[in-house]
Amino acid sequence: MKTKLLRNPAQITNKEIEVLEREIMKYLTDLIYKPLVKSIPSVDLKKIQNSKSDVLKAIKTGRIIYSHGRFKGNFTASISKELSRAGAKWDAKTQSWKLSQSLLPQDFKKEISLAEDLYSSAQASVFTALDQVMHDIEAKSVDFTRFYDGALLSMDLKLDKQLEAITVAPQLTVDEMEKISREYSNNLNLYIQKFSKEQVLSIRKKVQGNFYSGNRYENLYETIKRSYSVSDSKAKFLARQETKLLSMKYQEARMTSAGSQGYIWRCVKGSPKHPVRADHKKLDGKAITWSSPPVVDTRKGRKAHAGEDFGCRCTREIVFKFN
Repeated sequence: MKTKLLRNPAQITNKEIEVLEREIMKYLTDLIYKPLVKSIPSVDLKKIQNSKSDVLKAIKTGRIIYSHGRFKGNFTASISKELSRAGAKWDAKTQSWKLSQSLLPQDFKKEISLAEDLYSSAQASVFTALDQVMHDIEAKSVDFTRFYDGALLSMDLKLDKQLEAITVAPQLTVDEMEKISREYSNNLNLYIQKFSKEQVLSIRKKVQGNFYSGNRYENLYETIKRSYSVSDSKAKFLARQETKLLSMKYQEARMTSAGSQGYIWRCVKGSPKHPVRADHKKLDGKAITWSSPPVVDTRKGRKAHAGEDFGCRCTREIVFKFN
């Protein structure tokens, strides 16, 4: 019996995965973040700059807010000095200026009332936008089959060249390729929809809790900015995880069609920051059959082939045996 090994079988490339990352992020940006930023009313900065009082400026912009007898927010020396002159007392424990409502100057009262109305309007506008986004998530699915079709075709051509030196490799039919591509596009769409809904609910909760906090408008933008950053990370994760899984599944389909019964599990070297999982390390060098994926997590009993587990960097050395 003659044995041949195929080391480093072709996968979808990092450059192709980066294209998918950008596609996912563009979808999330257009679906969630552009409508949200657009929904926040702009504050008339000219009128604020013309105001002689730093406290009134800060109230108008939401930098400081008045609630339950206290001014909270971000205080400059001039704001603190003006509040002190108005009779407010500094409370170091709560980091706020205490001033009962009965002692509030009339211009303070007026601006506090206007600021609350303005922010209530801004908050309502954001909530309306979030409701529309949630509706759009349900209505607009995203289709990545074109990306997967192209990526799989490129990978398929590379696998053909690698297999030329080993065996006559039957190719998968167009229908078989499209079925795999469609399945992973649908899976990715479901993950993105689930994540999008979670982000909308998270933003809504944070905006609701922002009404009685200082720097209201800054916090509003910051909430959206942080959510955008989380989405960017999630886009990278989904693109890499799902595309890696697609690569591995397609690789298996091509190898079994070419007559391979299995592969040798190979672990990466690992490092103190990114160590190899103990269960994966035990599999290093072991012969694995395609029909029987090994246990990759003994605690949960989860099974998977090399490269298919969550964040797995292990590789396969494909085995071909001939009489």
